[in-house]
Amino acid sequence: MTLRIVVRLRDGQVLSGYTPAFEPRDGAVWISPAPSSPAGTMLRLDRADVLVLEARDGRPIRLPDSAVAIVPSVGVRIGFTSGEPLFGKLKADVPQLGTWVEPIGRSSARAFIPASVKASLLRGDVADVDDGGWGFVVSASELLEVALLESPTAKVEAPSRAAVAAARARAKEAAMKTGLTEAIPAIDVGLTQPDLPFPAFPGPEFDFG
Repeated sequence: MTLRIVVRLRDGQVLSGYTPAFEPRDGAVWISPAPSSPAGTMLRLDRADVLVLEARDGRPIRLPDSAVAIVPSVGVRIGFTSGEPLFGKLKADVPQLGTWVEPIGRSSARAFIPASVKASLLRGDVADVDDGGWGFVVSASELLEVALLESPTAKVEAPSRAAVAAARARAKEAAMKTGLTEAIPAIDVGLTQPDLPFPAFPGPEFDFG
């Protein structure tokens, strides 16, 4: 199943695209501009503030094997150094790597908050919260779908197991490179020009010291 992915970077920009697989233990995620596209960009998790994934058919996604379910699911306020919190429900924990959350108003989506962001997680009631701060996901997802429908070369199909394995292998390779001690630009490993440009939205600046 190809997953739609929206990533808010630590500099405030928002990227959106598709990925055949995401496993936090890999340390990176492969993002393509269209489903099954041979081109794309490898994004290291140390550049991400939050990653939101959802299936295009609206069904809840299956979390990777590294996720340890949090039962019962409880409300949470996710505080960032920007001062703009997100609200959702805690779903699972990945020890030492991050937390999975269900965004308010998007029950089929799952958001991953990397532990390296050092966001504060405060449990509490979120029943009266409206959009929970996830408006950037709606905007990016809608623009991505419009661009996909308008592209005559885009192919919408589920990735093969080989494609999933290849994406994870590329992510592991990127994460294991030595000498990378700070956030770096996304590694462009596409063989051709992307079918579609990545929608990018300017956002607030984040000061991580």
